[in-house]
Amino acid sequence: MKLKDEVLDELAASGANVAQFVSYGPDGKQRFLRLRQQINWRDASVKDVVTAIHQTQSDPNVNIRTFRPEKPDGNPFLPGPKFGFHDPATVAAKVKELLAEGFHLIINENIDPSDGGFSGVLYGDLFEFASRDIPRCVEKAGCARLPRAMALDLIQAVYGFNFEVPFTADFRVECSVHPGRVGYLGVRQIVWEAERKDQISLPGWITPNWPNRFSKDMGDKAFGLLVAHLLGFPVPATHVFGRVIPYFAFGFGTRRWDGREVWMRTCPHEQVPGKFATLKGWRSPARLLAKEDPSGEHLASIILQEGIRAEYSGAAITDGVGELVIEGKAGCGDSFMVGMSRPEQLPKRVQDAVRYLWTNLHNSLGDVRFEWVYDGHEAWVVQLHVGRSVSTGNIIYPGFPKKSRTFDAADVASLETLRALIPELQSCGDGVILKNAGLTSHFGDLLRGGKVPSRLE
Repeated sequence: MKLKDEVLDELAASGANVAQFVSYGPDGKQRFLRLRQQINWRDASVKDVVTAIHQTQSDPNVNIRTFRPEKPDGNPFLPGPKFGFHDPATVAAKVKELLAEGFHLIINENIDPSDGGFSGVLYGDLFEFASRDIPRCVEKAGCARLPRAMALDLIQAVYGFNFEVPFTADFRVECSVHPGRVGYLGVRQIVWEAERKDQISLPGWITPNWPNRFSKDMGDKAFGLLVAHLLGFPVPATHVFGRVIPYFAFGFGTRRWDGREVWMRTCPHEQVPGKFATLKGWRSPARLLAKEDPSGEHLASIILQEGIRAEYSGAAITDGVGELVIEGKAGCGDSFMVGMSRPEQLPKRVQDAVRYLWTNLHNSLGDVRFEWVYDGHEAWVVQLHVGRSVSTGNIIYPGFPKKSRTFDAADVASLETLRALIPELQSCGDGVILKNAGLTSHFGDLLRGGKVPSRLE
C-alpha cells in the first residue's frame, strides 16, 4: 500500500498542482518534496523548508500531518494557525518531537478554505462544491451542483482562469479553486486527491440547483444571473462586489442602449422580495452594503447592472399547473414589482419574446421564475430563480382561511406593511384578498413565501 506522501508526489508527477510539501520518515530523512521555491536541498533543514514555503504565500503558516504505515488515518493533524507554525523554529521543534514518537510527517502550506474560492469533488459530469469549506463538504447538505462544463465556465467567469483537470472523467477528484496563486506550481487550483472508479453511477443530466452554500456567499440574484449568462441567455453586463466571493463581472453589453444608465441592486444570501434597495444610478458598493446591512448578516453582495432601454418590463412565473404567467407594464418594472403600478395589457410581440425566453430557460432548468426587460427587440433576464409557483388563476396561495382581509397594494408603504403582517396572519389563520397588484409582484412572492391563503381581486 502506498503511503500518503508517495500518493501526493505521484499526483504532482501526473501534472496536478498540490499544496507545497516536504515529507520525512521516522529516521528524520527527507522522503518527498514539492516546493515552488528552489533551495539547496542537500543542506536544507526543516527551518529552511518552512521559510521557503512562507516566502511563496500570504498565509504565514504551515500544517503538520502525521501517519504510520500500519495506520494511515486517525493520526494527529496540527493546523498551523492553532499551533503557531508561522515560526520556523516552532515547527522544527514540533517535528523533532513527532519523529521521536515514530511518526511519518508531511509539512505542507496552509491554504485558507475561506479565501473566497471553493472546494469540492469533480466526478463524471458532476461538480459539487461549497465556499468556505474543504472537499469533504460534499458529505454535507447544501453544496452547489453543476454539470462539469458549466462549472468550468463558472470558474473562468468568476475567477478568470481555465481549470485544468489532468484526469479522465472516471476519476473522482477532490479539488479546490482559489482567487490567488497556491501550491507548488503557483496556480489557482489544488488537487487534494484523485481516485479512479470502476463504474460511474451518477445522473445523466445535472440540473443546476440554488440556493446553495456557494450561491448564498455570492448572493442569490448574482448567482441566478450568472447561471443564465453561462447558459447563453441575454443578461445585461453585471459587476458583482461581494463580501466573500472576490469581484467579478459577466453578461453582455446592452448594445441597443445609447446611455450610461446603471442600476445598483442589493443581493441577499437568499431571495427576500422587495426588502433591500434597488437604485438607479451609481452608489458606492461598500457604502451601500454598510447602509442596507450594517451587521453583515443579510447581504452577500452588491451588483451594478448596465441599464436597458426598457420598452416594457415585468416578471414571469411557472404557475401551479406548469403554465407561463406573464405580467408587466410599459417602461421600467420596479414600480410594478413593489405595487406602485398595476399590470398592463402587454403587446403580443412582448408576450412572444418573454414566452420564447421562458421556453428556453425551462428546457435548461425546469420550472423558473424571472424578471425581464424588453428593449424593443428581445427580452433580457434581470433576475432568475428556479422552481414552480403554487399560484393558479387568481389564487396566489391556496387554502381555506378563517376569514380574508383585503389588502390594497396602492398604498406605497404596503410592501413592508404586508411583510410585518404575515406572522400575524400565519398565527391566526386569516387570508388575504390582494388588490391593485400582480400575481408575479413582490406582494405575491411574500404571500407565497409565507404560505398565506390569498387571491387577487
